[in-house]
Amino acid sequence: MSETAGALFAAADPGAARLARALAWLWRLGPLLPSPQSEAVGFGGEGDEAELRRLVAGGKLGGAVVIGEAAAKSPTDARDGLLRVRADPDLAWGMLGFEAVLEPISAFLVERLNRPLVLLPRIGMLRIDDLPGTAQHQLEGRAKGDPRQSRRLRRYVRACRRAGAILNVAVPAQAFEAERRVPLDSVWPDSIAVLRHGVAEGTVEAVCHGLLHLDTERLEHGAVEFREFAHLDEDEAGRRIDAARAWQEKAIGASETFVAPAWAYSEGSLAAAESRGLPCFVRCEPGRVYSPGLVSETLKGGLGISGLDYRPLARLAGLGLPPALVLHGTMMDARTGGLDLPRGLPTAVRLFLRRDLSRLPGLKGLRWVGASDFVQALALHDEVVVEEGEVRVPSGGRVRIRDSLGERTIES
Repeated sequence: MSETAGALFAAADPGAARLARALAWLWRLGPLLPSPQSEAVGFGGEGDEAELRRLVAGGKLGGAVVIGEAAAKSPTDARDGLLRVRADPDLAWGMLGFEAVLEPISAFLVERLNRPLVLLPRIGMLRIDDLPGTAQHQLEGRAKGDPRQSRRLRRYVRACRRAGAILNVAVPAQAFEAERRVPLDSVWPDSIAVLRHGVAEGTVEAVCHGLLHLDTERLEHGAVEFREFAHLDEDEAGRRIDAARAWQEKAIGASETFVAPAWAYSEGSLAAAESRGLPCFVRCEPGRVYSPGLVSETLKGGLGISGLDYRPLARLAGLGLPPALVLHGTMMDARTGGLDLPRGLPTAVRLFLRRDLSRLPGLKGLRWVGASDFVQALALHDEVVVEEGEVRVPSGGRVRIRDSLGERTIES
């Protein structure tokens, strides 16, 4: 299969270059060009504006995007073949407000490039980590009892079942009981039974999350360090992954993806996962969302959300950036800390009465899928090629495209 021809050029600013590289993969615009081309669009920061303006005026670029915190007086400004976007390209990536950056850039590229943008399906991945609990929670005195956790899980699974959504759950395989390491279902049996039933009915998907959720070498010296896979060699990482997946398959259901606690992987851990064909989820940061074996999560948690308005998630999916939303325990990370009290008190009360995980599955405009299907969609997208304006989709594939005629779906 031919390689997609490049359509974007990055100037000197490193943040703008990272954004350009990320968008080039996201919309199948090929590798970044080493030099300007007349039909390409350049990306740069505020310090690159004069050079980009010169290149556009001289016909050496078809347009340019200037992005920075002072790039424009209003959020966006398009004049003279330049689109100015007011945002920090590194901080904006992964925030719910990023849709306000993506939309004008998407429209500008459609206008300036003689080629379509290829969009991922309107999907998202909803994952909760560490529920019902971990050995780390036990040692820190934060573990909750099985009756409480099983009630929570029943509520979340019920909400997903009603909405036709899939809830991905990442749990380790072991915990402590009377200072002994035991299978997780010995401590939280009812909670694990809820997950097992959810997997059987197709509402829950298990994600491998390690064996004990602790660095056992540090634990021998009295330290509670939860980055279990940060320093392991390939053999030990593989042993723990195999043991964890074996327990999951028996107790909950088979896991086809892996996330290390705190996204902390040693080289040996990544090698062990790769040798098993097990895709790993890594922390959200600007760049390729997918490389074979690695999936970069696309959201940094609940930061930037306004009240209980989850619609930005659907708008991100509509722009081709599928939200990978990861929650720990109950609510989105930093969810309540971002509320403006006392004005935000009604929202806090409503969240207390009905958590995010009970509200999110029914969000209109996107489909929450299992982690394995999420990875499969990204892998297929990675194989789409655009050559001379023609979109070539892998056999059996289906993609959305956006061009001057609007948005439509094509399939192989």
